[in-house]
Amino acid sequence: MNDTKKNLLKLVGARCKRFRLETGHTQKEVAKECGCHNTNVSAFERGENDSATLLLWYVLHGLTLHEVNEHGKRV
Repeated sequence: MNDTKKNLLKLVGARCKRFRLETGHTQKEVAKECGCHNTNVSAFERGENDSATLLLWYVLHGLTLHEVNEHGKRV
């Protein structure tokens, strides 16, 4: 895996983790809904694996990968 992909996976994973925590979900809950083990969720959030299924869970639950400032503008 090249450095660009590694960095992207880490950024996406960190954003997913922040979203999960902000919405009050546990890794175990995410794993159950995705049909995997919570260690898979943990590795995904650390950017150590590339899982379309897990990313889809976050998107379906409202994740956006852009940030919005206090004025509702993308940053």
